[in-house]
Amino acid sequence: YMNKGEYELDVIDDENKHFELDDLIVNCFLDLYSIHGRSTKNNEDTIRLDSVRLCNGKMTFFTSRSNFFNHLVTNRAIDYKLIDNLRLRDIYEYGPYLKSLENSKFSNHIGINALVFLKGNILLIPKRKGDFTISKLCVTSSIATRLQFPKNGGKIDSEFMFHQNIIDSLQTRLKIDLNKLDESRVSVEFLGVGQNIYEGGKLQAYFAVQLDYDMSEYPLLLEDYETIKMKSQKEGTIDRDGRIYLACFDSMKFVSNELIEFEYVNEVIYKQEKK
Repeated sequence: YMNKGEYELDVIDDENKHFELDDLIVNCFLDLYSIHGRSTKNNEDTIRLDSVRLCNGKMTFFTSRSNFFNHLVTNRAIDYKLIDNLRLRDIYEYGPYLKSLENSKFSNHIGINALVFLKGNILLIPKRKGDFTISKLCVTSSIATRLQFPKNGGKIDSEFMFHQNIIDSLQTRLKIDLNKLDESRVSVEFLGVGQNIYEGGKLQAYFAVQLDYDMSEYPLLLEDYETIKMKSQKEGTIDRDGRIYLACFDSMKFVSNELIEFEYVNEVIYKQEKK
């Protein structure tokens, strides 16, 4: 769905509804979990998308609960060969089209992808560490995470899902101190949603974010090193980024299907090429 503003967006959240693994996946749980041995992982609740319904000019997203381990043994393990080249994809999502969200046997927590720009068409691009659960040592969109829970126990509604979670992620993913950020200088545009075939139909929501700050102002927005270190120790280390490039968006190009090339501005403000 490409958001053109024609529908009102709504979220109906059922915090008491919990996803349960299919019996076959339960029986293979230890085998499926073992393939993530090189990844840092902790179990915690996630926000699952159960369905999306369009009615009377309103698009409603129905959400419930799952957990991160369920994700690791379903969406994230879909192409692991269990026996005789048999994969979860062959059993549950053999195609040619994805099953409806209502009939999916996967954890399907909501993914968030956002491109965050500074003035001058500078795009913030994180590079992931080698212990990530996905995209090890690769660059990603500025914010590439799952939909987190609201701070201080707030409710999951359309304001949170399509705006506030992005503001929160500027801190959790890009290390921007929200106390230093003037939100009147932040523009969040919801671009749309789609299902990720690579992970068996897990929903991804896409955003573009403009920070009305230039490169000289950007370092002043960041949290100090000790704060970042303390938070990492307190919150765990699932999918933390290694560094963030300030990329010249107009220079970005695909060299091959797996290789992207761009110029970036490093700490002393001169351009370098990066593949």
